[in-house]
Amino acid sequence: MTTEFSELYGQFAGRVLAYARRHTNRDDAEDVVAETFHVAWRRRDVMPEEALPWLLGVAHNVMRSQWRNSRRTTPTDTLERLADVAGDSLEVGVVRRQELVELLSKLPDHEREALLLVAWDDLSADQAAQVLEISAGAVRVRIHRARKRLQAVKEALDA
Repeated sequence: MTTEFSELYGQFAGRVLAYARRHTNRDDAEDVVAETFHVAWRRRDVMPEEALPWLLGVAHNVMRSQWRNSRRTTPTDTLERLADVAGDSLEVGVVRRQELVELLSKLPDHEREALLLVAWDDLSADQAAQVLEISAGAVRVRIHRARKRLQAVKEALDA
């Protein structure tokens, strides 16, 4: 089991770190990864076959616990970290990094998180629902609303 767990860590630690970096600073993100895999080790007997959504759900819960304890993170901090993680050269279609961050700042937190789980972390709506502990239908609604808002903002900026 140790070899399998090492392989699991090798396969998904980077993805969990990227997810955590979107929500917290570098040091705390590394702590989130460590705690996530600590939980995964303790609960390896109940870990589903599809491990990534489960691991991101654990990371999400670890961060929620941190936020409850510290109340240091604000939505602005999250967007600044997203810009940092995105890098200066990232292009998403015709939208450059700063435009992406500005557009995302217009979304409510819950819509932005659902959209990023699907678009950034490459999860399905069902997998994102598992991370957020909501229904897949609710994720689809959030994504639909987020896309409509983004389109409206983009059109207003282009006008």
